[in-house]
Amino acid sequence: MLGLGAVLLTRFGIQDYPLTGVGLVMVGPAIIERFYPNSLVSTDGVHAHNIFLQVGAEMGLPGLFGHLAIYLTLLYLLLRRALDRNAGYSQALALGLLGSLIIFLTHGLVDAIISSPQVAIVVWALLGLMAAVVSSSSDQGNTGQNSTSPTPRARKSRLLTG
Repeated sequence: MLGLGAVLLTRFGIQDYPLTGVGLVMVGPAIIERFYPNSLVSTDGVHAHNIFLQVGAEMGLPGLFGHLAIYLTLLYLLLRRALDRNAGYSQALALGLLGSLIIFLTHGLVDAIISSPQVAIVVWALLGLMAAVVSSSSDQGNTGQNSTSPTPRARKSRLLTG
């Protein structure tokens, strides 16, 4: 019943408030107010059933573009790290995190799971882990004798001796 209203509201929410959106966690109350003004229906769990529409309705187009930039950047960087043969353990970690990001974004086409604070904490923690993996240097995974990077002590002594 409220699924169609959620899609319509997010469409109108983005059109009516393109820069600001309707506000965080305000999609449900806005749906009830706009489509069911005299109803006593609870707004708990009412969301757009699409992560991109949800973010666009809540935060406007700048928020939507920001989210897309985060997702696309992480997709690109994780793919690069997953294809890097010199990445060591971070290659496997990047591959697993890339899969989880693809699954999250695919599932986001039919449900907006970040509307729940409990799930949002896990999602943002995974996004932070993804950022950490792609920002780590690729030679950290090499534990063999052939590593060409200097040890921290060697770098420090080079700085001190000039």
